[in-house]
Amino acid sequence: MAHDLNNPNPLNYFSEDELRRFIRDPRSIRPVISPKKYAFTPGDLSLQALNELIAFLRFVQENTSPSTQANH
Repeated sequence: MAHDLNNPNPLNYFSEDELRRFIRDPRSIRPVISPKKYAFTPGDLSLQALNELIAFLRFVQENTSPSTQANH
């Protein structure tokens, strides 16, 4: 999943709710996704940590220049 958290920012193509679902259960969003992509249960990633991750990605999205995004 890590490559989906880089560039482009996943919030460019997922809503926050979709991204939460994708992190918790990738196949709920992309049914053909590789079984090697692991779901992160609340035991693996707390709700607080998930919310902090989403907030971080939102911050990155809002503070990344369009020219930087285009280079990736």
